[in-house]
Amino acid sequence: MEIECKRLISEWMKELHLHPLRNDSRLASQLLTKEDLMTAIHSAFNHGYSLEGVCNQLLECYREGDHDLTAAVMSFIPSAIWAYISALAKQSLENTGPLEALLLSIYNISIDIEKVPFSKEENFPSLPGHKALSNQML
Repeated sequence: MEIECKRLISEWMKELHLHPLRNDSRLASQLLTKEDLMTAIHSAFNHGYSLEGVCNQLLECYREGDHDLTAAVMSFIPSAIWAYISALAKQSLENTGPLEALLLSIYNISIDIEKVPFSKEENFPSLPGHKALSNQML
């Protein structure tokens, strides 16, 4: 199963290298809707292999701005978050870099697209009836 997943991911990456996204984002979105490829990418997140290449390619797809590509990439966010938390829990830090880059880049791109202004002051959560956490730290 692992070999098949790696093969599918490798073929996907080669296909996107041969046909850059800027030339044909439809091809990329068609590739990302293939069930076997989707399963392989989820498997890569779950088992921690080929993460750097997968994360880089997913980020390129997201940056393209095509609605279908963006939706396809967003479907991998829960798996990416789970892989990141799992790697941190196992103290397997070699796999966290590509995941951090993917998640933070998507967040930053989303914030930039939505033109959401950043708050100049930090808002810390508080529980009803308790002081805000920031006040307790002082």
